[in-house]
Amino acid sequence: MDDRSSLGHAAYAAGISPIEWAVRLARAQLEVQAEVLGSRATDPDAYPGYLLPLTDDAVARRIVGELLNAGWNPPEQTIPEEK
Repeated sequence: MDDRSSLGHAAYAAGISPIEWAVRLARAQLEVQAEVLGSRATDPDAYPGYLLPLTDDAVARRIVGELLNAGWNPPEQTIPEEK
C-alpha cells in the first residue's frame, strides 16, 4: 500500500504528475461552469442533473481542493515590515 490519493493514482496511470492532473481538473471545472451557465442563460432547464453550485466561489473552492489533494502548497504569506 502507498500513500498516494486516488488523484495521484489516476495521474500516475496517465503518465503525468498529480499537479498536472489537478490543473486539468481545474480547467474542466471552469469549462463546465461556462457551458452550464451559458446554456442555462438561454434555457433555464438545461443540464437538470448538474446539481453542484456554479458560483465563482464554489468552483474556486473545488479547484483549490483539487490542487491541495494533489500535493500543492500555497506560497508562504509574508507580512511586510512596518517602517
